[in-house]
Amino acid sequence: MTRQEHIDRLLQEYARRRAADERDREERIEKTRAEHPEIAAILDESRDLLSESARRLAERPGGGRELAALVRTRSAELTGRLKAAVAAAGLPADILSLRPKCPLCKDLGYAEDTFPRRFCSCFETELARAMSDESASEQSFATFRLDVFPDEPAREGGVSQRRMAEGVRQYLSDWAEKFPDNQRPNVTLIGKSGLGKTFFLNCVAERLRERGVPVVQMTAFRMLEAMRRRHMGSFESRDAFDEMLEAPALILDDLGSEPMLNNITIEYLFTLLNERMAAGRHTLVATNLSMAELQQHYNERIASRLLDRQRGAVILLEGADLRTL
Repeated sequence: MTRQEHIDRLLQEYARRRAADERDREERIEKTRAEHPEIAAILDESRDLLSESARRLAERPGGGRELAALVRTRSAELTGRLKAAVAAAGLPADILSLRPKCPLCKDLGYAEDTFPRRFCSCFETELARAMSDESASEQSFATFRLDVFPDEPAREGGVSQRRMAEGVRQYLSDWAEKFPDNQRPNVTLIGKSGLGKTFFLNCVAERLRERGVPVVQMTAFRMLEAMRRRHMGSFESRDAFDEMLEAPALILDDLGSEPMLNNITIEYLFTLLNERMAAGRHTLVATNLSMAELQQHYNERIASRLLDRQRGAVILLEGADLRTL
């Protein structure tokens, strides 16, 4: 499926989501009108104000500016009365409003006040996830081919890259089958680019999903975006950072490639890893950084959790870049 096809499908999903939001609001409004006549009366006044202003504008086309000022004043008065009536009835302040999943785009998927149209960050995140999931679904232990790995020593005196890959495949396949009863719930894959780390992660994710395990899978860049939004106060009923914290299986790819943001990257990554370890949840990470570079790039506390060999497996990949073979 092309990117545009993914966009079209996601826009349809957002349209359904927005329609459901509007139906929910209408149901709440009707229920509130029936149970609270004083609120219904104010809503009727607001409706009549719009109808009357439209009629008067049609009768006097040249009086639009004066009429607009009058409508603004009257609307502000009605809004104040409506808020007071809702509060007096002990109802939630948003009882008559939309309750969208995303407060930024109101579940439209894009910002209304931009030209050309700019997709909301929530839309971009879901689009990236859909495209990533499609790509990952094509990579599994069933389609794993050892013959793409060179049957030559990864380093002098070492085993061949193919034999190394076979061992990693077996370990991760067993790990996925044993989930959640793994002796070591965490796995960190370390190695330079092009050694198959992302493929291994996708294989694990696909097998866990086949078994019905909820999996949150994302790149380090998307991870950081979720952390940034949490730090900036973009709280939602359940945001991406909550999903990372609570997912039974979290898979993070390309850790170390994300920007280092003050008061965010280090602090939130430590919180994420530490909270998941404390809760006994499973985390798989792939990084191009060496063990020494992990300590330099982050700090000892984060490195110690990524490299903890008592509660996790640290798998070192070596050899030739498969993308250049």
